[in-house]
Amino acid sequence: MTQDELLLKPGAGWAEQLFLAPKCNLDILLEAVSVFHSNFMRAHSSATFGSNIIIPTIIIERAEAEELGAIEKEGAALTDDERAKRLDTAIGKALSEYYSYLANNTGSKPDPHLYSEHIRRAYFYMEFIAKIRPQTRAAINDNFCSQLTGVWTAFEVLCDDLWKSVLDSLPNIISEREKRSILHPFGKVGGLKPIRKAYETTFTPLGEPIMTTLNDPSLDILASLRHIIVHNSAKFDQQYLDSVKQFGARAPTGAVGAPLLLDSKTVDGLLRPVGNLCKRLIWGVEEWLYVQGHFPFPRRGRAPR
Repeated sequence: MTQDELLLKPGAGWAEQLFLAPKCNLDILLEAVSVFHSNFMRAHSSATFGSNIIIPTIIIERAEAEELGAIEKEGAALTDDERAKRLDTAIGKALSEYYSYLANNTGSKPDPHLYSEHIRRAYFYMEFIAKIRPQTRAAINDNFCSQLTGVWTAFEVLCDDLWKSVLDSLPNIISEREKRSILHPFGKVGGLKPIRKAYETTFTPLGEPIMTTLNDPSLDILASLRHIIVHNSAKFDQQYLDSVKQFGARAPTGAVGAPLLLDSKTVDGLLRPVGNLCKRLIWGVEEWLYVQGHFPFPRRGRAPR
């Protein structure tokens, strides 16, 4: 069974385009970008928690078995302390090589195919256990749900922070009346409709690229999923089904009252586009501020993408 066939694998390939924070030249946006990146990668860390525990366990067991085999082959009479020391040394070396590999050090590395096999085995174990233990399948599904809500939160906070960063630097860009009509009673821009209203009101004229990003259906689907996860115990309701009907097979569906059951391919298809949309939003806001003349372009020209 290959990694692609393991639908319950906890990997988070959807985050790979954001392992590095999006490039941004404007100082007023840097904190918003930094906070977004931290929030986004926190969702990624949650996604990989299971395999990050299982893989070192596999490495420890393999290193211990190999060292015990070597000791037996040598026929050496070792005390318990000597035996334990050799095992600890072998395990420490194997783990050190693994973490060195993950850190992408330039020195000697172990065979990457071996560690790909460790990952495959970790996913296989999780899939195997989930098939025979419903509680494990439910826990993995909860993890998938957490990935969706975590990425939505990262997006929502980014929208609020970017918008407020612009208004703090350019307080007269919209009127106080418009600002009050946009802000939530708690002083935040939250929810997809208010976000779109805030950006449409603020980034005009020539804000079409920003609004094209914010009007992407991937955000509507994720917002609707987040709502049933948080407010309906991750079960389908009629409101959700009606709201996503227009998106066809892109949105998970099921009978009213049925649980939302996720797998890695579905989650990847839902979250990978959102990561790209977040980058486009950051760059769109930055570009708009330059084009409108609120800030001079960097000397070296526009920020590389």
